[in-house]
Amino acid sequence: CELFLVMRPVVSRCLWRGWTRFVGGCRSVSTGFTRTDPDFVDPEGPLFAESAEQWRHTDDPILEAPILERSNPGMGMLLLNRGDNGITLRAINSLFKRLRDLEVNTTKRVVCISSRLPDLFCPGLDRREKLMLGEAALQEGNASPLAHVWLHHHQEMAHLIADYRKPLVSFMNGDARNSGVAVCSLANRSAVHRHSRAIVDSCRVGWVLEGGLSFVLGKMPLHLGEFYALTGLECQGVDLVYAGFSSRWMSPEALPFLELTSGKQLEANEHIAKQMLDEHFLELPEPAPGAEDVYAWSLAEEAHFIDSVFGQSNIGLIFRRLQDEVKQDGHFSALAERCLSAMRQMSPLSLHLVHRQICFARSCYDDHFRAYTARRGGQIETIDRFLGMDPRARVLSDPEVFRDAVEMPVLEECLRAEMRVAWRMLTGFQQAATTDLLRALYADVLSDSLPDWSMSVDEISQVAVDEFFEPLPASHELQLLPRTEFPLSSHPRLRRYHPDYDEATTLDHDPVHMAREVHRWADKFMEDERHRLRSLLTGVAPQELDARFVRIE
Repeated sequence: CELFLVMRPVVSRCLWRGWTRFVGGCRSVSTGFTRTDPDFVDPEGPLFAESAEQWRHTDDPILEAPILERSNPGMGMLLLNRGDNGITLRAINSLFKRLRDLEVNTTKRVVCISSRLPDLFCPGLDRREKLMLGEAALQEGNASPLAHVWLHHHQEMAHLIADYRKPLVSFMNGDARNSGVAVCSLANRSAVHRHSRAIVDSCRVGWVLEGGLSFVLGKMPLHLGEFYALTGLECQGVDLVYAGFSSRWMSPEALPFLELTSGKQLEANEHIAKQMLDEHFLELPEPAPGAEDVYAWSLAEEAHFIDSVFGQSNIGLIFRRLQDEVKQDGHFSALAERCLSAMRQMSPLSLHLVHRQICFARSCYDDHFRAYTARRGGQIETIDRFLGMDPRARVLSDPEVFRDAVEMPVLEECLRAEMRVAWRMLTGFQQAATTDLLRALYADVLSDSLPDWSMSVDEISQVAVDEFFEPLPASHELQLLPRTEFPLSSHPRLRRYHPDYDEATTLDHDPVHMAREVHRWADKFMEDERHRLRSLLTGVAPQELDARFVRIE
């Protein structure tokens, strides 16, 4: 008893410190029992919940908005949010409006786009929206105005990302699918890391390329764009840089660090600020020689075989080349069998249309590239020499001039062609094609097996494919309006120097046009039409669609 009374303070101290042994009077083991321990787990807090501390400064405290914005000194941060099923019209309008606001904000030197979800960047257009618009078009016999607005705004958003007049860092922090890939690839500073993954499988559900994705795939060397689009195989890690999906390699820790240091960019001029921004990117890791390394290009040996196969002029020849390689049991027979197995699951019509879209983009790019090099005195003779296998060699003396002279005209032509094809696919231009699309979307949303296609590859003629690329009526053709420059209305004496200054009104903008643009890019634009279509398909009154509990017979 006397020994216990003497040792009781020592025992109590040890229990309080969590079975800690003392060495020289100092604690040497961290138990996690006390709040000062770095691995302490709060028993009153949720154990496996996502930490909201890193998003606490966004403009939506409950994290429900499709696009979250966090303002930092000298930098704007946009986060894609709640996009499991895809991009809706509300998300498109919100992202466009926020990008425009940051573009003309003179206190922001750089803008970043990423995703709040750690393993999902952007899945592309919403599958349920496509399903609703296509089903309504077949039932009513004509297309809804919402379908045109949805596709048109999506194409305009892609054009804004590609033609952004400030440094735009788009970091693919997870999986990106179809036009979600273009959200990263079109940015002037697209960045990826080891966990980034791009998948182009629109042919799997009978859909086509949109959002500028045909432009991205058409620029790729060695016909890798046709390879990824027609097979639906994924591209991950350093392959994204070698293939041309991205131009930068960046660590995920760079974005938080960039937010902390963004205020320093306001202290320097724009040229120095861009150099400071480039310091956050990493050099592409060198692969280990003679060993299997995660930083080596996985298609280094197969690249020229892919070029010879997917460089054919039509889908039928591509199938024959792959079948010949399998029959001959050649060196690349395993890859050929894998490609054949994937392409046989795709929609035959989508294969033809997607191949035509990429060929159109590549042809436009070649024409503008040769015209550009001719004006520059033939510095680069062929596009293949510029788009080499090593991304470190893709350097131009003036990339901004090259973008304005070559890339932007090509992108505009690709966006118009994509708009024509997507509009006709969604609105019943060919009823069999739209029916196949809807059946595949139903199966994809329900995670069911895909249905059989109504046509085969050989049954589709070139004339039927060309009909999808015919110009639309003037009211439905894609119109890319010029954007206004930085506003000077807050400085009345400087207002007259604005490019859009009107001496008659003494304004540097058109009030009627601006009011129309504000209405068109509102978050709830065309919401009544969307409720009408949902009511048409579900039989529920429009006023009851927003109710918490709805009974559907």
